[in-house]
Amino acid sequence: MQILKRESMLWRLRINTDDDLWSLARLARKGMSLAMLGERRDQTTGGEEGGRAKSAERKRMWIKLRIETTEYQSFSEFLRVHGIIEEAKFDIGSHHTHNITTGDEIELTCLTPFLETDNQLLKQAIEAAKQVQIALIVVENDEVILFHITPRGLRESTTWTMRGGGKRVDIRESTGVAKGFREKVISELTASLDDETPLILCGPGHAREILLNELKASGQTRFMSS
Repeated sequence: MQILKRESMLWRLRINTDDDLWSLARLARKGMSLAMLGERRDQTTGGEEGGRAKSAERKRMWIKLRIETTEYQSFSEFLRVHGIIEEAKFDIGSHHTHNITTGDEIELTCLTPFLETDNQLLKQAIEAAKQVQIALIVVENDEVILFHITPRGLRESTTWTMRGGGKRVDIRESTGVAKGFREKVISELTASLDDETPLILCGPGHAREILLNELKASGQTRFMSS
């Protein structure tokens, strides 16, 4: 979480991680207002054109909601905030839902100064962002699962598998397929992690050690252990 602006009754924040969504879900509550860029259909642009029905155009704009409810499930990629539009180019008083995800900037406002518990939660979110993130992969012969270790526990991220139709691939009979599978895992794993993110491997010894050796051979400079 990054603070872009901070006043006694207004915070402008950038959501950087899924953990930030969890924190925001606890900060944003009924009676507060939340504003961000969103989209609404401009009904004045609908109608008929050339004898054919023309759908209303979606227009992007700054939309401020009076919060009614929020919806967030642990490790979800979105925080849904429902409310009544207080500020927008049109549709004032209508219902709207903001779907907030990482990378979004939001503005949270209160009618009274934020509570001390709000300040503490924001402080914890900022401190958590400074902590070193650790990745963990569970390695089996035909499946690899990536987890992130967060302040709230393990968060499952990506699964690579050679399993299909309920039948396991026999690695001993398909060495080429297995090697190609590991190459795909290494390529996509490298692309999804920061260069300095430590990586812990666990799982059956043989499969784990093969993947660890191939990760090292690929030029990985991060700390890796199994």
